Amino acid sequence: MTFTKSPSKLVRFSSQSEVLAAFKSGRVGIVDSNILFNLDAIADITFSKLMAEYSENLISLHSQFSKDEKYKPNWTSIHKLGMRLSQFQEKPIPPVSDPERESFYGVVNIRRLTKKRFIQPNFLKNFGHSLSFLWMGLSPGGLHCDEFNNVLLQLSGKKRVVCFDPIYADTIGHDHYLMALDDDSLFSDKNIQAYPGLAKVPYFEAELKAGDALILPSAAYHAPKAMSFDSVSLNAFFTPRLQKSYLSPHSRKETPFPWMIMNTAISLSKLSYQLVHYPLFKNGHYEVM
Repeated sequence: MTFTKSPSKLVRFSSQSEVLAAFKSGRVGIVDSNILFNLDAIADITFSKLMAEYSENLISLHSQFSKDEKYKPNWTSIHKLGMRLSQFQEKPIPPVSDPERESFYGVVNIRRLTKKRFIQPNFLKNFGHSLSFLWMGLSPGGLHCDEFNNVLLQLSGKKRVVCFDPIYADTIGHDHYLMALDDDSLFSDKNIQAYPGLAKVPYFEAELKAGDALILPSAAYHAPKAMSFDSVSLNAFFTPRLQKSYLSPHSRKETPFPWMIMNTAISLSKLSYQLVHYPLFKNGHYEVM
């Protein structure tokens, strides 16, 4: 069996109100970074500037426990990760099927690096909280979805993201991570045999370059794959406020607690980090601060 379907064309949003409408209706799309982000803040976060100005800061490699498949912190310095990545300026990037590829990929809460505010206040006021994470290196393209509305901003290098509107989430799968997807092609025979829904629904393919931001509503399956050694991305998760949730009818809730309790917990964890530099809550290397 050969998969021959072509990707659909992504919508480009031109305002904050269009992005909010996309969250609420469950539509993926592209937006220019200046519509949602503070350009002065994001200008400081590129591969070269990370190496020059944040080299001693720690970043967690994207490794896993072997038994329960939960991510765990595996800290190294940004300098060490960047030096290892720099070898791929001259030689091919390892394929997704290479088990060592995950050791060339790191994540850290952006608050570990800077106190600058990246999200424009007029947009952020529509939500309870935002949580932002920096992604550096060779993201492998694993297919997954998130319970939060999400914006993925490319800061340097290139990244290819295959993504799906949330309305098709239940057709594709029911887990956060679809762990069987370990081939270089998302639509390989092996993957479609494991998840037949992949072949039944329309999909999008975003080629992100610096300044592009991908809008991913809650439950939008997506597979982000770095296409260059210097790929650096920043994502922002948004929790809903009670009176304006901006969640689509197809959103998913993975945690058992009401949003009011989650927002309170996030507030306390952020306060703890401000006061004693230690977040109250974390899930592996995903620190809440």
